[in-house]
Amino acid sequence: NRLLSENNTRQEKKVARIFLHPDWNSETLANDLAILRLSTAVKFNQYVQPACLPGPDPPSNSDVILIGWGAEQMGGNPYA
Repeated sequence: NRLLSENNTRQEKKVARIFLHPDWNSETLANDLAILRLSTAVKFNQYVQPACLPGPDPPSNSDVILIGWGAEQMGGNPYA
């Protein structure tokens, strides 16, 4: 991710609301997950695509793909 590069693929949006995990713990960083509601819609293109979320009852033992941004451990590389 090149945060400082200027190009025509970047979209900047304001965050309207943050939904934190109900069991988020700021001391242990357990359940470090949030969903952001943007104030305006993004423009989908080859660089910006919607996330696919599971239904209400995903099968147990199913494969998942998780993406994110941040350290994988305390003091670790912040670009996981």
